[in-house]
Amino acid sequence: MEGQTKNIDQNDGAEDLTVFDTGLNVNNPNLAVLYYKNHSSHTCNNLKIPDFEKPERLTDAFLYLKNNNIFDDSRCNLISDIEKASEKDLLRVHTKSYISFIKNYSRKGGGFLGDSTYVTKDTYDVARTSAGAAIRSGNLVIDDDYSYSFALLRPPGHHAGKSKYGGFCIFNNAAVLAKYLQQKKGIGKVMIVDWDAHAGNGTMDIFYNNPDVITLSIHRSPHDFYPRTGFMSQIGEGEGEGYNINVELPVGSENLEYKLAFDEIVIPMIKRHSPDFLICCCGFDGYYKEKTVQMNLTSKGYYQMVKSIKSVYPDNFVILMEGGYHKHNGKLCHSVINALLDRPNPIHDDLNYTNYEKEIQKKVYNKALGNISKVKELFSLPDVDNTVN
Repeated sequence: MEGQTKNIDQNDGAEDLTVFDTGLNVNNPNLAVLYYKNHSSHTCNNLKIPDFEKPERLTDAFLYLKNNNIFDDSRCNLISDIEKASEKDLLRVHTKSYISFIKNYSRKGGGFLGDSTYVTKDTYDVARTSAGAAIRSGNLVIDDDYSYSFALLRPPGHHAGKSKYGGFCIFNNAAVLAKYLQQKKGIGKVMIVDWDAHAGNGTMDIFYNNPDVITLSIHRSPHDFYPRTGFMSQIGEGEGEGYNINVELPVGSENLEYKLAFDEIVIPMIKRHSPDFLICCCGFDGYYKEKTVQMNLTSKGYYQMVKSIKSVYPDNFVILMEGGYHKHNGKLCHSVINALLDRPNPIHDDLNYTNYEKEIQKKVYNKALGNISKVKELFSLPDVDNTVN
């Protein structure tokens, strides 16, 4: 594939990035993967806090993809020339006072904010770049010839509300993109599907009264888990009532429970609302090797979720990366990319259960089934008896 290219000096091992500005192959699905180098200046190395949300989450994932020649394929193009979101872009979602607080705190050198969130002297610009990458991901699909885009972002965004930070998040990348699409691109109805292990409470907060953005979050039950909100009973208020969906899954949920949630709720909701644009928030913290979360997704689960979305929404959607604090993000990104490009899952990491563990998983499944049935009842979706004995 021919295209304009540019070499970018990188400090994270990506010194020979090739940037393709257009995708020209229209006969097969093609994909833009977004990655930007300056995220690494947002780091808590000088702060005395746990460094779960650190640059290596993305740098290692990018190097894995690069070393596995993912970007040698003309259908998978790397985009690294990312512009920062403007303050006007942020103001469509966040309050002016909140944006000013982050800007000023960052300019003063930053520090620990609380709620697992920190700011450095570069955070304001890095967070704007993250939001800008989300915007660019939408433009690549709408204005160029890309079927999909997949943005590797940090800081993540889905815990950031109108006027609050939280859970490593500064600005809500998905929400910034949704409002940008509606106000600058004439998109009508947007749907945000979030499968991070933690509830997308910030996104829920922003659109809780808004019927033009449907939010659907599948996550570990928040009764005893961060952010301790995102309950199935929270379905929106006012004009937004019925447009906010929370699917609570029990501890230990794996591919089977997520597939059930997609088959019984996610796909029917996409069909019901027929959104004009779809944004997927992809957290990798539900992976079975993320020990602090205790969910049991494998690469096959992530692969299946993307393929499931594609079965009813075959093109013109974006995926934005959220959580995932282990060393396997690169492999999971590879699974997502192959799902988008209609290739086999390249990773084989199936779980083998003992007989005792199988009995536990039956209980997990039936508990998930009960929760899913309650959500279906709330939204008048037809029920199905899938109980495992």
